[in-house]
Amino acid sequence: MIDINEIGATAFVIASIRALEPEKSPTLFSDPYAQWFSNERAQSAARQLDAAFPPSTTNPEVAFFEVDQKAVLFDYFSLDMQGRDFEAEADRERIEGVERAMGASFPTGFPDLTVFEKEAPFKVAESGSFAGLAEACGMGDMVAGYPEEWRETLKLYRYCVLERG
Repeated sequence: MIDINEIGATAFVIASIRALEPEKSPTLFSDPYAQWFSNERAQSAARQLDAAFPPSTTNPEVAFFEVDQKAVLFDYFSLDMQGRDFEAEADRERIEGVERAMGASFPTGFPDLTVFEKEAPFKVAESGSFAGLAEACGMGDMVAGYPEEWRETLKLYRYCVLERG
């Protein structure tokens, strides 16, 4: 198995979420290939992620895809992660819980995406929160049923589509 640090921790954690599905009841799907991309460390991280932020691993209506084409799509936090500039202590606690679960640090957040247009050859084609994306995809009721701290985390966790400028 390739060391988890050589590719990207999130790809292995997503594979581990899929590999652990047979432990759930009812089982929603079978991914016979997920075990190929999973190891004990990644499965431990997946379990910790589930404990820190259950919607990240237990949404029955969501298909997980790991896309790592940096010029096409990326996810990010809408906060200054280096300075740990959080408006609320609860936000810091939730995000640091996810970091502990992933065994990774999120050193960069982007409170202002225009940095890509000013400093790099990219144009922001689309961006928004995962909470807003859920609403747009007709899953707003599901998100509305989450505890408040989960809904707040989904507001901070965002997606962005970049195009070459």
